Amino acid sequence: DHRDLHSFPTRRSSDLQPEQFRGLAYRIRSATDTLSKRIAFHDTVTRFFKIIPGPNDNFIILGTISNPPNYDERLMIAFLDKNLNVLSRKEYSIKDYTMIDRMEYILGKDNSIWLYGSVSYRPDPAMDFFLCKLNANGHTLKTGFYYPHNPLGYSALFSPDSSRIWIFGQNFDFIGAGERVVFDTNFNFISQSTIPTEIFPNINTHWYSSDKILCGALQIFNRPQQDDDISISFLDTALNSSPIHYYGAYDTIDDPGAERFIDFLDPSKIFYAGIHNLQFYFYPTGVSWIMTGLLDSTLNSIYQSFYGGDAYYIAYSILATKDGGSIIAGGRYDYHTQNHEMDIIFLKFDSVG
Repeated sequence: DHRDLHSFPTRRSSDLQPEQFRGLAYRIRSATDTLSKRIAFHDTVTRFFKIIPGPNDNFIILGTISNPPNYDERLMIAFLDKNLNVLSRKEYSIKDYTMIDRMEYILGKDNSIWLYGSVSYRPDPAMDFFLCKLNANGHTLKTGFYYPHNPLGYSALFSPDSSRIWIFGQNFDFIGAGERVVFDTNFNFISQSTIPTEIFPNINTHWYSSDKILCGALQIFNRPQQDDDISISFLDTALNSSPIHYYGAYDTIDDPGAERFIDFLDPSKIFYAGIHNLQFYFYPTGVSWIMTGLLDSTLNSIYQSFYGGDAYYIAYSILATKDGGSIIAGGRYDYHTQNHEMDIIFLKFDSVG
């Protein structure tokens, strides 16, 4: 189907030279049928943001590519076969920006790819917002820009009649609140609305029914120290929220996964994933757990499970699977045995967690 689990961009680190950054892709069909491939194009730096299932078991990668000596980033669309061999690629400069800081996408009914994210000029940290439409062959059809203060677009939906693009994020017109920003399909700005303050930041949205949106976010409490939980609720199209449910342990920082952290195939079985005992370091010297759970259609918990405790674990994203369970993409770092080298992990859960 057209859901991405997560691709893993090679992270930037001060102990690596730019030419050492390469894209890395995994294909997993079963526990015994896995394939990984590091992908590079001569002396370029590649970063992979998203992998989209394509026709004939092929894949489409969305990312960035740059060349020495300045390493100014360009949008890259690469087409891979089912064995992760590169069939073709296309590159586009996004205006004269030199950094693509964040990139997300939604798919149109005609398999067009609608990108949105943040761009900037290195080394200036200030970001602008961009939108870009690609056809199924990766050709750019249109590009638009919006210039608020360091905007972040976390997720997007097409409106019920497909005439508008709803971007859910922050810092468009308000600081410290979640927002829905509306554009038409020609990328003209239409309107902006705030959403309930409890639904912010790191907003995930999915159409749950024709008039109801499943919405998740990070909720930060102070009791008196920081105490984060995952918040999940339903929004109607006017952004009215149902009662918000919170998932996490008291007096512990329990953050949602960094990417897709809620998902469902069956509306009565909603899965979520996060990090229990989050630490604010890239290479922590402690332990954590991947926290996952299953909710019913009223957001009541059916089960909650934890995996880890022997190292530091993070959750990136979760997908509901056709066998009634889920699969989670994440990372693992053991400061006792690893020297600033984080591993990628995939966890498959059955229907009872």
